[in-house]
Amino acid sequence: MKRICTLILFLFSTVYLYGVEIKCPHEEYECTRKCGLFIDENRDGYCDYSMLSDDTHTLSKQSNQSQPPKFFYLYTVLVSVLGLYLLSFILLKYKIIEKILHRKIWNSLLIISFLVTGITGLMIAFFIYYSYVPFYYIQLLFLHYNFGLAMTLISIFHAFWHWNYYKTIFKNKKKTL
Repeated sequence: MKRICTLILFLFSTVYLYGVEIKCPHEEYECTRKCGLFIDENRDGYCDYSMLSDDTHTLSKQSNQSQPPKFFYLYTVLVSVLGLYLLSFILLKYKIIEKILHRKIWNSLLIISFLVTGITGLMIAFFIYYSYVPFYYIQLLFLHYNFGLAMTLISIFHAFWHWNYYKTIFKNKKKTL
């Protein structure tokens, strides 16, 4: 029963999140970086959430803008965290470090990445809510994304350490009266 409830809750939340439409909170036409929600995936210079006029669509198709450099280091963070974990795991297997130290290191990295991700996420949410874009907004996004990526990977390691605990939650237990 717990599995079915968890699955239904997951499916409803997933469907809801995909159905949510984000609109410009200021109802701007052709908005250019007025709030923290600015996203320009089609590279036309205008926010994708703002309402565009017909002239803008034709101009955006004609313009050939260069793609800005990406600063989200997906593979660098993944390879770094996996490499560090592999190194610490090898040190653990050759008994250079103890298991308790291995877990302390990774639990410390998990809490640090959680705090950085959480604090920067709250700051970004605050800036979006109050339509304030500070000069360090891009650096906050950078920290939030990369530390969130590291936190996700470390939390997967953490979940595997406690796998037996999670299995017992979802096991069917016979009730005795």
